[in-house]
Amino acid sequence: MKINFKFNKKAIIIVSIIVAIALLGTAAWALFSDLLTKQSGIRIGEIKVKLEENWPQPGQVYEAEVYDEFGINLFEKKVKGVSEGDLPAYVRIKCIPVVEYYYIEEGQTEGNWITAAVPQEDISLNITSDHWQYQDGYWYYKNILRAEQETEELTINWEILELPTQLKNYQVRTDVRVMLEYAQTTNNAWKDIFKINELPNGVESAAY
Repeated sequence: MKINFKFNKKAIIIVSIIVAIALLGTAAWALFSDLLTKQSGIRIGEIKVKLEENWPQPGQVYEAEVYDEFGINLFEKKVKGVSEGDLPAYVRIKCIPVVEYYYIEEGQTEGNWITAAVPQEDISLNITSDHWQYQDGYWYYKNILRAEQETEELTINWEILELPTQLKNYQVRTDVRVMLEYAQTTNNAWKDIFKINELPNGVESAAY
């Protein structure tokens, strides 16, 4: 499945929101479910899914021919979820594009990356996978993730179609923040955790 997003003109990346997201970094959001079960005799264990992505971290050497210290030349990442628990889980991912510019105050030699408010219609986001199902802003892994297994990769490509005029004199870099959420498969616990009533079509149903 491949979906191309060209965002509605009314939708704008609000700086205050995106900064809050940026502070989370690219680490996965860990949503723990209530592991208490209504059925006796079922072992209580742990649900834990870690986000992995092929994206350079500070100080990491990563494909030097296409990556510099500002990350300007990278417009693709691959992500997946890896189970580190002993119970199965539903997994979903949300992708949020981010544009930052490098600002140096007058008289200073080093600056900081500042998140820019960019109209979302100026960002083209392409996500490709046969193993993930899109619904209402999230990509759901179609299979239940078993203990100590990993999901298939989700490939994310993006392009900035047009930069705001005020950014054209700055060094600019982009990223797509990835939030990974997971939930218990039994007792309909995923309904409360994901805040949905039904799983998307094509997502494996848990046996109760």
